[in-house]
Amino acid sequence: MVKFKKFYVTDGTVKAKIRYSLDNCGNPRDQDRKKCVTLYEKDYERNLGIIFPEIYANDTDYMTDYFDKGRVIIFEDHPLYNEVRPLAEQYIIEDQAKWMKKYATK
Repeated sequence: MVKFKKFYVTDGTVKAKIRYSLDNCGNPRDQDRKKCVTLYEKDYERNLGIIFPEIYANDTDYMTDYFDKGRVIIFEDHPLYNEVRPLAEQYIIEDQAKWMKKYATK
């Protein structure tokens, strides 16, 4: 049972700090599948890969000193999409409102 929270996702045993992105898959082969929610891991622990081993991606390349924190892309055909999409939209709107309030006073 995966639970999506504002700043993390957990399966009950492992917790991964994340941030959300909407419709930003960025992969040319997935352009026909535009609706997606991307979960970007915020640290290098790779806990997101433990929670979602089948769809976890990490493009770390040790030879060029490029370190990727990891990500999971949840497309419309994934069973968790209908659960995570409204939450991600809500969390992103809340973050935008916070930033707008912060910068409106400056």
